[in-house]
Amino acid sequence: MERYISGRLTRPRQELRGRLENEAKKRRQPQIRVKARKKAATTDGLVVSARARFGFTAAAGTTDDARIRDITQALPPQ
Repeated sequence: MERYISGRLTRPRQELRGRLENEAKKRRQPQIRVKARKKAATTDGLVVSARARFGFTAAAGTTDDARIRDITQALPPQ
């Protein structure tokens, strides 16, 4: 792969080309997420999850030490 990325080789052998295409097709499915979002927006709703750090920069173990908060919110389809 490094030879193709660097530009030293531009055309892979027939066997390698087929294997590269198969691997790319396995991993690349751009419509899967779009379909899942449409389904969730019309039937199930969406679940939004976020993680944030709140607080001040202080020595570890003090009351001002920053804390990580996880927030999960379920939204209806509308």
